[in-house]
Amino acid sequence: MRLTLKRTIIIASLLSIFSATSYAEDNFRGSAELSLMYKDKSQKEFQAKHRLDIEHKWDDWKHNYLLDVFFKSTQKVDPETGEKNYETSAQKWYLMAQTNYTMSKTSKQYTFGHMSYTDDRFSNYDYQSSYAVGYGKRWFEFGDSYFDAEIGLGFSMDKPKLDDVENKSIVRIASTFERKLLSDIDFKQTFGADLATQSDEN
Repeated sequence: MRLTLKRTIIIASLLSIFSATSYAEDNFRGSAELSLMYKDKSQKEFQAKHRLDIEHKWDDWKHNYLLDVFFKSTQKVDPETGEKNYETSAQKWYLMAQTNYTMSKTSKQYTFGHMSYTDDRFSNYDYQSSYAVGYGKRWFEFGDSYFDAEIGLGFSMDKPKLDDVENKSIVRIASTFERKLLSDIDFKQTFGADLATQSDEN
């Protein structure tokens, strides 16, 4: 009985609740994810992550919006009183918006405008943002699978907590791979990097 109870506690302490919903109608498509995790170990902690991804297509235009939020609270014990309290140990949110304009449907080339904003409470910055325009192409498409890659130029604006705003010129590279696994399940992998044009600024 003790062994069973112990296992139950371990399983409960590592319990992760995950839900994902997708929506698609005409030119709109979106997905929402929510995951919650509670760890009951020597130092208890609670984590929450939310992701919202929306895509809208209209004629030769495609708009994509992404919101990513992460929160973590960790239990702290007062060494003098032994009192236990939960304190925020991580808090970050990320916002991205991008618009693509298809120049040629036959060659599947497009131009894009991209912006992103990050607010990480426990980083060395008050905020980090980037803006870029550039060129992209769908290099591969077969059935419900495709691969896009793009490159562009722009600038970033980062605000250190103890300094003035830093402005840098950047080169943005990004790619997206998507494949339909089932009628209502898509696999999507994205990659993006903003590289400073001056090597000593990376």
